[in-house]
Amino acid sequence: MIDWTKPVQTRDGREVQIVRMEGVQPFPVIGYVKNKYKWDLYTWRIDGTRVAVTDSSDLINVPEPKVLMAVGVGDDGTWSRFTAMEIAALRTDTFLNLSHIVTIYRQPNGDVTTEIERLK
Repeated sequence: MIDWTKPVQTRDGREVQIVRMEGVQPFPVIGYVKNKYKWDLYTWRIDGTRVAVTDSSDLINVPEPKVLMAVGVGDDGTWSRFTAMEIAALRTDTFLNLSHIVTIYRQPNGDVTTEIERLK
């Protein structure tokens, strides 16, 4: 089931912009799909499907990036590696005296990206 509060894309990974969700039944979801050279108008059922069988233009939620690891950097330049589950605790931990958290992600397309968060 689609969570409409989160971004969506087509099943094959194309970008989607939802215009409205109150269209005519049985396809009340109206939006644009970015195809090779242009944006095309599509309609979907409320469950994100276009036809009775699985289709590449069906909607799914955009997959969230996977956290590979996080590195906490202290005021003195020392650093420690942390797991994805420990990241939330790092933001409020005063014992470690961290100045930055560097989080390394694997994006759904396979790219590796980093995010640097300044804590102080």
